[in-house]
Amino acid sequence: MKTLKRWTAVLACSMLSATLFSAAAQTSTEAPPTTASPSTPTSGSGAFAQDRLFLQSFQFDGAIIPGQWWEGNLTYTDADNVNAWTVDLLVALQMLDKLEVGGRVGFGTTDASGGLSDGTGATDLDFWGKWRVGTSSLDTDISVGAEVTVPTGDDAVGLGTDAFALTLFGALRQQMQNSVLTAYAGLQFNDNGQIFGTTLRGQTAGLMGVGLMLPLSNTITFVGEANLVTERFEGTDSDFAVLGGINWHVTDKGVVRAALELGLTDGASDGSLLAGYAYTF
Repeated sequence: MKTLKRWTAVLACSMLSATLFSAAAQTSTEAPPTTASPSTPTSGSGAFAQDRLFLQSFQFDGAIIPGQWWEGNLTYTDADNVNAWTVDLLVALQMLDKLEVGGRVGFGTTDASGGLSDGTGATDLDFWGKWRVGTSSLDTDISVGAEVTVPTGDDAVGLGTDAFALTLFGALRQQMQNSVLTAYAGLQFNDNGQIFGTTLRGQTAGLMGVGLMLPLSNTITFVGEANLVTERFEGTDSDFAVLGGINWHVTDKGVVRAALELGLTDGASDGSLLAGYAYTF
C-alpha cells in the first residue's frame, strides 16, 4: 500500500474541501449577481459547462459541451518504476442538442528503472459519445455514454497496455447556488494485453467518481475530484486518486487549467502534475 504521506494528503484534501464547503455555505445568503460571468452561469441545463468539472475524467460529466472544446495538456506522472511526460490533445464537439462526441490522444516519453525499458511513443486513443437523457430539474443534468479505448500506446515503454477497452457509464450533474457537484459510475470491459513484455489478463472493472466545482472569483474556479477504477487486469490493484486544481478564464473563450493529482492505491501513480489550455467556441 502507499505510505503514510498518502493519508496525510487525504486529510489535507478533506480539510480543504471542508473549508471550501464552509465558504460556499457562508456566501449562500448573499444576493445573487445581476449578471452572469463565464465561470458563474446562473442555472439550467449545461450550467458551468464552459469550465467542465473534471480535468482527468473530462468525458464523465452530466452536461454536454455547448459547441466545441479544444484542449492541449502537458502532464508529468511519477510512478514507482516509471516517470513519464505526456502531451495530450482533447477535442469534444456538440453534434446535436443532446449529443457530445470527443476523443483524446497523446505522445509521451518515459524514464524507467528496475530493468524496465523506457523511450518515446504514442499513448492510447480514446473515443467517446455521450447523450443527455433528460433533467430532473432545471439544475440537474443526467447523461449516459460509452467510451472505446484503442491500444495505440507503446506498451513496451509503459505508455499503454495493448488492450482494447469498452466503458459504459452514467453521469449526473447538480448545480447548487454557489457550486456544482458531479458524480458518475460505470463498467469497463478490458481485453487481454501486455506492458513491458508482461502478459495482462483483462477483466471487468467498475469505475466511479465525484467532483466539486466552486467559483473563487469571476474568472477562477476551484476543481476537486476523486476517481476510482477497480482492478482492470488480474493480479493488479485498483486505481484511486484525488485531484485538486483550477480553471482560469484568461479570455472569454480561453481557459488555463492546472491540477495536482495524488494516487492512494498501488494501482495508481504516486502523483501527477497537469497544465493545459482549452479554447471553446
